[in-house]
Amino acid sequence: ENIQTRLKNDFDVHLTPEMKGDLDEMCNLSIGIEERGFSKGIEKGIEQGIKQGIEQGIEQGVARGKIYGVIEYLRDKGRSDQEIIAELMDTNRNLTREEAEELVLQTV
Repeated sequence: ENIQTRLKNDFDVHLTPEMKGDLDEMCNLSIGIEERGFSKGIEKGIEQGIKQGIEQGIEQGVARGKIYGVIEYLRDKGRSDQEIIAELMDTNRNLTREEAEELVLQTV
């Protein structure tokens, strides 16, 4: 149901041709405002997502750097790769064996 019909049926408002033109213009403006708000919302969401991604990437990079340092330290102390892998899995409970092996291999 269009707005003109609703105004007539629900509120007994009869529009003149000039009022119809003004109503059409207001409807078009409201659509433009809605689209602009939608675009700004998407833009803001993308900006926040990029910022969050960068922050997480830095945190992960720092964490990985610390792990590489520990691996090098344990190697300097004479630990075997298997001992280092076991140590990494002990101290990092969420690290799988495959991930620990990959980290150790990356520092060779």
